[in-house]
Amino acid sequence: MKKMSAADSCSPDPMQANSVETNAVRYAGDETYRVMADAMPQIVWSAEPTGSRDYFNQRWNEHTRMNAAQTKGWGWVTALHKEDAARCLKAWKEAAQGQQTFEMEYRLICAEDGSYRWFIERAAPLFDPEGNVIKWFGSCTDVHDLKVAQAQIDELNVRLKRAMTETHHRVKNNLQIISAMVDIQLMNDQDMIPAEEFRRLGAHVQTLAAVHDLLTKELKDREPDQRISIRDVLQKLVPVHQQTAPACRIQPNIQDVRLPGRQGTSLALVINELISNAIKHGRGNVEVIVTEKDEITSVVVSDDGPGFIAGFDVKTAANTGLELVDNLVRWDLGGHVDFENQPSGGAHVSITIPNRHFTRT
Repeated sequence: MKKMSAADSCSPDPMQANSVETNAVRYAGDETYRVMADAMPQIVWSAEPTGSRDYFNQRWNEHTRMNAAQTKGWGWVTALHKEDAARCLKAWKEAAQGQQTFEMEYRLICAEDGSYRWFIERAAPLFDPEGNVIKWFGSCTDVHDLKVAQAQIDELNVRLKRAMTETHHRVKNNLQIISAMVDIQLMNDQDMIPAEEFRRLGAHVQTLAAVHDLLTKELKDREPDQRISIRDVLQKLVPVHQQTAPACRIQPNIQDVRLPGRQGTSLALVINELISNAIKHGRGNVEVIVTEKDEITSVVVSDDGPGFIAGFDVKTAANTGLELVDNLVRWDLGGHVDFENQPSGGAHVSITIPNRHFTRT
């Protein structure tokens, strides 16, 4: 860096000064300089060649309420946040010893309310013609609002990245579920796949689309790890089933149970499959109940059809939909499912899920 001499910066006629040292003292102590320093919106200070500070302007006194005696030498460090004081002092002493310009951010106490605000401090040395430091001049600028705004932007960027990652994984998982459903049909080695199975697959795709819409909204409006509402999901799914089966009467009784995204998707698929089966095998009345009590989520779907055959076993029954229900309940939800008949007739499927299995994804 180009070294600035005291004569160049303090007097238009260097020959009028008795010595460089005298000129430096005059510069630092001149009343005009002090008036100018006090008029500045920033904190302004000066220091001896060793780094020991010998002057702070009025802004420092107003902000910290420390007088000249308290700040002289190295006392000013006590106004810094305890987490910043040691590193700042060490860096400043190294800069002074190395005769290098100095810049550092730290938190400075605001005596008015006891809070700390972020400041950026910059300092540069003043050299004599022989290259020796004869004075340091520095300033402290309040950058607290800028730091807070930057922190908020950084937080939003983190949340956006998490949201994008979360959405990517969930879309990928949904596509894998659809692929698995297609594979199940292909494993039956049928040349012709019944239209009913295509309708079932279409219903699952609509379910995933409805869940994805809700997840996207949650990620937009809330933190990415917020849970989704099963009631909100079913409010989108039930009208779809009602339109495809207008003669059927679907009676939903759904509490506002909230689950993490993965489990919410799984439970939505389970309920969707059970509604589809109830419509297919029932006589027109389907009841859907979802409740939460004592850390247990319960789901019941029943219809007024002939019910399950004696000795019904989901693992051997030719019904891939109910096999999907059983797998999702056991592996994704950590719960248990019972396939029973009502005393008055009709299928009665009940699911119990301990909420401790609802880990956030």
